[in-house]
Amino acid sequence: MPLQPCDGLFEYAGISLIERGHPIRTVAPTAEVVATIDAAQYRTGQGPCLDAIAEHHVYRTGDLTAEDRWPAFTPAAAETGIRSMLAYRLFVTDTTLGSLNLYSHARDAFSDQVDEDGRLFATHAAIALAGAQAQAQLHAAIGNRDMIGMAKGILMQRHDLDPAQAFRMLVESSQHTNMKLHQVAAWLVEHRREP
Repeated sequence: MPLQPCDGLFEYAGISLIERGHPIRTVAPTAEVVATIDAAQYRTGQGPCLDAIAEHHVYRTGDLTAEDRWPAFTPAAAETGIRSMLAYRLFVTDTTLGSLNLYSHARDAFSDQVDEDGRLFATHAAIALAGAQAQAQLHAAIGNRDMIGMAKGILMQRHDLDPAQAFRMLVESSQHTNMKLHQVAAWLVEHRREP
C-alpha cells in the first residue's frame, strides 16, 4: 500500500543496507516496486541510493526517464513507472551503511522543502535502525553465550573437565577448525548424541 504523506508527493519508501561481509539488501520496503527498483540499482551498480551511500550526499531525481547520471540503471527504473527518487545516506554504525529511499510515480515530486524535511527524518531513521541492530546483536550474543555454556557442560560431563578446561577445549577446536567459537559449540550441541 502506498504511503500517504501530508504533502502527497512520495508514495513509497525503503532502506538499502550494506553490512560488512554481506551484499547490499533492501529492508522494510513499503511495496514490491521498491524491491524491484532497488534490485535494478544493485544489479547495475548504479543509482541514487548507491551514490547516497558512497558519496555522503542526498540524491534527488526529477524524472528518471530523462536522467543521465545512471545510464545502466535508469531504463530499468523507468519500466517500474517510478519517475522521482530521493535518497539520503544513513549513518548507522562503522560496519553498516545505508540509505533511506523515497519513490514517486510523479515527475519532480520532491521539492526543496521535502528534501530538507527528509534529512531530519533520515537522522531519526538511522538512530532507530542502529538501536534495532544493537538489540539484535545483543540477542545473538546471549544465544551464543547459552550455546557455548551448553557445549561446555557436554564436555565437562563427557571428559570430567572443569569449566575452564572445557572452555579451553572449545577454543582449541575453534582454532583448529577455523570456525567461530559459537559455531563449534553449536556443532557439538547438535551432534552430542553421536559416539
